[in-house]
Amino acid sequence: MYEAAFIGNFRKVIGVEAIGALLVRGEKRLGRWERSSDRFTDRIQKVIVDFIEDDFILNGFYADDATFIFLHWTALSHKQRLTVSDILAGCQEGTQVITFTHPIMGNNFEILVQDICLTSWGKTDFYCQEKVTPSSR
Repeated sequence: MYEAAFIGNFRKVIGVEAIGALLVRGEKRLGRWERSSDRFTDRIQKVIVDFIEDDFILNGFYADDATFIFLHWTALSHKQRLTVSDILAGCQEGTQVITFTHPIMGNNFEILVQDICLTSWGKTDFYCQEKVTPSSR
């Protein structure tokens, strides 16, 4: 998540996590981020970094405000991925989403890049997709 502040032109970067232990790890890194921020460029120092503990499958998430989403949904079931795909349909046109293992379901996203990525558990598919209106396909 922190990498997004460096590679994109974002004003806000938010991590949404339902697993408490992973949220704690991210928040610990937030302290390091804040202690190191004086070494960052002005643009990066202005990026708001935050974490939200939430179950986005049950409660949805802030897809309508997002312009870039990294979604690590490898462990989600087919039904959960379908639910999240429906939520992502609410994104604004042009929103880009990176997913591992499976692409977003439905016709609301166009695959821009599909490749294989080496991860800690082995090779997996990697997708970079962009929200489009079905009529513009």
